[in-house]
Amino acid sequence: MQVSSSVYRVAVGDFHNNIYLVRGHRAAFIDAGYHDDDHLRAILEMWDLAGRPEISAVVVSHSHPDHSGGASELASATGSPIVSTAAEKPDIERGNPGTRVSHTVTDTETLDLGTATLEFVHTPGHTPGSLSVYYGEEGILFAGDTIRNYEGFEVEDMGAHLDSLRKLLNYDLKLIGPGHGPMVEEPRAHIERQLVELGPRAAGPL
Repeated sequence: MQVSSSVYRVAVGDFHNNIYLVRGHRAAFIDAGYHDDDHLRAILEMWDLAGRPEISAVVVSHSHPDHSGGASELASATGSPIVSTAAEKPDIERGNPGTRVSHTVTDTETLDLGTATLEFVHTPGHTPGSLSVYYGEEGILFAGDTIRNYEGFEVEDMGAHLDSLRKLLNYDLKLIGPGHGPMVEEPRAHIERQLVELGPRAAGPL
């Protein structure tokens, strides 16, 4: 489906993993789903729908296989590098044999797609190196599993997770694309609710 004139989304698998494509003159994928032929086919169909722009990066939000498992095949199919945080790179490569992260990004580093700029935002908590991506021109945050809209995720470090949520309140957010489930249309209210709900919890499963 098309989220906006320059953002596309497809959900794959039983857990409704969202894979996004942001298109400027060039484009970037955010997350890659599992290592699964049907998932790859659906993602490439989304690329076709966007007009098959040159792909600058396959950005992996974190190492869990439902986000990183398909990265190598997607990068190969589109001729693009895989990008993650340095903290996630070893687990991505170890968990997905043959996958190589070409570039690790620092907090606030940007990727210029031409008419679209992506800012990489380190948001640890769910995993030590979880990464969100802010598309400033449209105020859209692609948050991986840092933002959730249903139960069932785990947080490795609750203190870091809460700090990451507070950090996201500093951004001018109009829409959040989570790693699973529907788009979040009231970003600030959603983040503030999560801070209230999770604040009393020290750590562990949500």
